[in-house]
Amino acid sequence: KEGLRSDNPVTGIERAPDNKRTRSLSPDEYRAFGTALDALEEEGSNPIAIRAIRVLALSGCRRGEVYGLQKTEVDTHHQCFRFEDTKTGQQVRPVGRSVMDLIQAAPEREDVPFVFPATRSDGHLKDVKVFRKACEKAKLENVTIHSLRHSFATTANELEYSEITIAGLLGHGRHSTTARYTHLIDRALVSAAD
Repeated sequence: KEGLRSDNPVTGIERAPDNKRTRSLSPDEYRAFGTALDALEEEGSNPIAIRAIRVLALSGCRRGEVYGLQKTEVDTHHQCFRFEDTKTGQQVRPVGRSVMDLIQAAPEREDVPFVFPATRSDGHLKDVKVFRKACEKAKLENVTIHSLRHSFATTANELEYSEITIAGLLGHGRHSTTARYTHLIDRALVSAAD
């Protein structure tokens, strides 16, 4: 690039695999996963973690976005999350009614700003053990918490939502200048989230 060599020093070298995860759940696996979460709930597993995992499965949000979700970021009127800080900055994310129902049903700890508080500190939930147990019970292999995000996107695609709608549901960057000035949530996206 800087003209120091006339040949390409990496010609013929194979790139390492990017290790991108693409695993998503089938409808049957989703059912098994939900049944496993129900069983764990009946067995007395951490109800906060179970509720957070359900929100992850139903919203397409990243783990850090849900686990660190603050009460002030939940906009029930517009049925969305108004994230102060995500991987790509501030964001408005539409969510379905079932997600809002899960959040509203959660017992609230007044002393903690988080929707999903940690059980042993003033911080937020960090537990992934319950997720692993649910995967074991459901006999799911090669599934990570991030697989729930892939599954959400795959389901939206199978329901024939457009790529731009799926991008809006997942919080992928919007490239229009207007979007930076718009703070209202798109009703079509909320409908798709439902």
